Amino acid sequence: MAISEIRPHAVELWLKELPYSPETKRHIKSMLYRLFEVAMKRDWLEAQRNPMSLVRVKGRNRIVEKVVLTPEQMLVVRQNLEDPFLLMTELACYLGLRICEVLGLMWEDFDLTAKTLSIRRSAVDGVVADVKSEASRDVLPLSEDFIAFLLRWHRVAPGSEEGWMFPSIVTGRPYHAGILMRRHLKPLASKLGVSRLGWHTFRHTFRSWLDSVGTAVGMQQKMMRHADVTTTMNVYGKAMMDSKLQAHTKLLEYARVGLSGVAGQRSIG
Repeated sequence: MAISEIRPHAVELWLKELPYSPETKRHIKSMLYRLFEVAMKRDWLEAQRNPMSLVRVKGRNRIVEKVVLTPEQMLVVRQNLEDPFLLMTELACYLGLRICEVLGLMWEDFDLTAKTLSIRRSAVDGVVADVKSEASRDVLPLSEDFIAFLLRWHRVAPGSEEGWMFPSIVTGRPYHAGILMRRHLKPLASKLGVSRLGWHTFRHTFRSWLDSVGTAVGMQQKMMRHADVTTTMNVYGKAMMDSKLQAHTKLLEYARVGLSGVAGQRSIG
């Protein structure tokens, strides 16, 4: 069936019959939405309202609390992993890369002279594609500490004809993120005292740590490589509890004169 023949009502009925959760069905709908957007962008379809915007998926979203690691917990992660999986978590936690971007890295993306890392592609389940959005495409400056992480792996990394930074020892192509998560991340959750540990945990942690060091929201958006600042705030806006307490304590210290005056007036009355 050609994409031009796909109708919203038929998609809605098809999704309804699938034996998946509402959340998974919404992910499928989102993928279809993106396919239509690409088709219209490349003039395969006439530019119009995206038909997938008419599709409704019934059922409540499952509310999942976002896990954010402390620096001490990240140290435990690093102590329990070896390269290349160690470097993957460092790229995700300290640079905020999505796992698809990590797996899509090639050594040509790392410029030692300029001290930069270019985000140019993604790899999902072994399939290499473009990055999520134009905002995701970026050149990231690297500190000396992080350059040392990359050079550490470069010295021992297996060769790859295509130049992948993280080639599978079986296929020579990018790994599958889900397999890596089950084998290397999930077993660490109990050691960290968290309910779960996934690749996106590190990106949430990166955003929360930016909060902790006082990074302005506009800069956070750029470092997270979000097209819209509302995504930065709404999806990744959970600050760590100690960071919130510190901010609140500073506010009360700033307001101490006013608080003392009110307390004094009440005691006199």
